[in-house]
Amino acid sequence: MLSRISQIVPTTRLQVADCNSDKELIDLWLHDKTPNTLDAYRRDAEEFRWFIEDKPLSKVVLNDLMFYSDALKQQGRAPATVNRKLSAVKSLLSYGVMIGYLSINAGAPLKLPKLDNSLAERILSESQVLRLIGAASPGRDRILLRFLYESGCRVSELVGLIWKNLQPRDDAGQVRILGKGNKTRVVLLTPQLWADLMKLRASDSLDTPVFKSQRSGRKLVRSEVNELVTRVAKKAEIPGNVSPQWLRHAHASHSLERGAPIHLVQATLGHRNLQTTGRYLHARPSDSSSRYLPR
Repeated sequence: MLSRISQIVPTTRLQVADCNSDKELIDLWLHDKTPNTLDAYRRDAEEFRWFIEDKPLSKVVLNDLMFYSDALKQQGRAPATVNRKLSAVKSLLSYGVMIGYLSINAGAPLKLPKLDNSLAERILSESQVLRLIGAASPGRDRILLRFLYESGCRVSELVGLIWKNLQPRDDAGQVRILGKGNKTRVVLLTPQLWADLMKLRASDSLDTPVFKSQRSGRKLVRSEVNELVTRVAKKAEIPGNVSPQWLRHAHASHSLERGAPIHLVQATLGHRNLQTTGRYLHARPSDSSSRYLPR
């Protein structure tokens, strides 16, 4: 009980940063975030400030967050979106208390809405992945889909890759991926994918985007990759709102089903904790007690 109260009202308030306004607090909070996370969190913070009509964060109370949560649901926002926006605000308020700018953490008692675990519905079978890749145009599009699947990377990580991030290794190669929290991980690439990537590179310099627009030459943005996957999935007649994330889910599920150690999958995908990786074991179990019931 006491520990719960201390999350809301710290026993001591020591300001450890030079922060004199809500704007400065938000800037400090976002300082070490990756570009994509930074943009999303800033939008979430500003949307909340707009909702409370720029009421100082020091005056925010639990009711404000509850009303905000209700408003998001009434607007028809997806549960995952509501969850993310509330998580961002809770994180901001916690950070404000941690650095001594805020005296009370009004977000601590707020419970996030529970999300339905529909992960199993978003995992493609191995044959569907092959069909999806086969339906893409040869060259950049097909290599991009294979890269998403074989590396298990996020779209935000893929669009930020430049050729300098790829290095040869033995008869194949590896890619250095900058993930969430600015954490770097190295993922091995198969010889065939490496060879195709080198053909795609041609004479590009080390600072050129790996996956770029075929018209402008600039790097692809997330929406373009999303549109590509959606278009190819329809062509391959794969049901559902297929997105690039589905290939990441497929990588995790298929590798675990084929015997990959869970810690290796965790490292490849860049999961912070093993519990996240473990979700894929439960999403498509290889056995069930229902199979042992009398028929």
